[in-house]
Amino acid sequence: MTRGMKRVLLIWAVFAALAAVIFLNVREEAAGPQTTARHDPKWLLPIAYGELGAVEIMHKNGMHRFERDAGGKWFYHGAHGADTGEHQHRADPALATTIGKAMAMFSRTQKEQSVPLLDAGEEYGVVKPEMLILAYRQSVTEPVLRLAVGSVTPDGYARYVLPLGAREAVTVPNYQVTNLLAMIDAAGKAGRAAGGQ
Repeated sequence: MTRGMKRVLLIWAVFAALAAVIFLNVREEAAGPQTTARHDPKWLLPIAYGELGAVEIMHKNGMHRFERDAGGKWFYHGAHGADTGEHQHRADPALATTIGKAMAMFSRTQKEQSVPLLDAGEEYGVVKPEMLILAYRQSVTEPVLRLAVGSVTPDGYARYVLPLGAREAVTVPNYQVTNLLAMIDAAGKAGRAAGGQ
């Protein structure tokens, strides 16, 4: 085999390897986050994303519930509060994608630092939390996570959170909480648009 022929074969081998990597990445992206089955013990949520069936977020005197339907697509169950009337169950494909991405990110929230509770946690905002989060497995009524979301850390990059029943708070990246709030906002906007308001 000539030197030129070896180079051509090497180039084709590299090209084939790159094509295989690109194909696998595209296939993984198309499958979406629902195929993620592994779970890291450093994550805040005690179950993998694929097991997550519903998340309730209590924020600003309202409760927002996000659920998966039988096909695994996320939908906004609705906001329930003192000033809300009938709630709605919406299966908006664009909103389902937004919710799915936010939930996939939330399911991989990493615990950063353990923080001993002083003054029963009042200094971290977890005694009177700004937000409560309950996460459920699919078709299970008992939550696997009850989380009080407290104050932003002094540097602004993290939040204090307290899994209910825990003896220590932990910090998590603040952008995870920001993403959940953006998801609530997107669901509200989609609901107002669907209602013609």
